[in-house]
Amino acid sequence: MKEGIYLGFFGIIGVSLGKWVLTSGYYQREQFVIFFSLILFYAAFMMFNKGRNRNDESHDSDTVFDAKSAFMTGGIGGSIATLAGVGGGSIMIPIMNVLCKQPFRKAVSISHFGMCILISVGLILLGTEDVSTSGISAYHIGYIDLGAAFPLAFGGLIGANFGTIINHKIHRKYLQWGFTILATGMASRLLWSVFG
Repeated sequence: MKEGIYLGFFGIIGVSLGKWVLTSGYYQREQFVIFFSLILFYAAFMMFNKGRNRNDESHDSDTVFDAKSAFMTGGIGGSIATLAGVGGGSIMIPIMNVLCKQPFRKAVSISHFGMCILISVGLILLGTEDVSTSGISAYHIGYIDLGAAFPLAFGGLIGANFGTIINHKIHRKYLQWGFTILATGMASRLLWSVFG
């Protein structure tokens, strides 16, 4: 709980910074897509290598996820989640697992709890903006598109329950490799959306 609260608290700083950049004149989608895609490719590479490591995951379990680690993870993850419009877990989990030496399943748990706090603040910040963007449905509050969010949340609930059930039945290596495939696919899709 304490680690998730740390992550969520520092993630608020990242979300606030990301929101400021997103709604300012400094944000240029093409440049950010390239930057974010490179980060995802690097995260995928690191997760793949970590999955290949035959050492037991218990080597990581003694490492404390302290406020300094939460500041780095939450700040980066919160900013990128806001700017890219993706779940911050795609960045937070590799940071916690590879750089902060947290076990993969623990990193996922901390990320999920921290994201609850982080997303709540993001909703408040982005829901206060007066926006008239053609890509948003008629059912929106600021940048929060309820018309798209509710079907997405329903699918997410089903996927989350399925993921929780199989999480402890799959070896850590395959979870990390699955994350590698997901991160590579996300990065490729983002680049295709700009250059395809």
